[in-house]
Amino acid sequence: AFNRGNTPEAIGFFEQAVKADPRFTDAWYNLGSLQFRARNYEKSRAAFEQALRLAPNDMQARYNLGLALEKLGRSDDAARVLGQVPSSSDQYARAQEK
Repeated sequence: AFNRGNTPEAIGFFEQAVKADPRFTDAWYNLGSLQFRARNYEKSRAAFEQALRLAPNDMQARYNLGLALEKLGRSDDAARVLGQVPSSSDQYARAQEK
């Protein structure tokens, strides 16, 4: 479903995956990405936050969380999260630009 671009179906599969295994970090990340794509920014935020609870050093998840917060109109929170991306990260330049 994900590879076919069927976002609603893929969301359903990833929701099942995180219910089956709440520690499945990649599923939380993918769920956050799909919810963002579907413009469900609050659900995207929640999924990225869970991914970061499981993998606090995942800077792509941190960057994407910042984008979701920005879409939710939470600029201060977005700036705080994006400011946590270290200069050693591939996401640093994009985070600083935001």
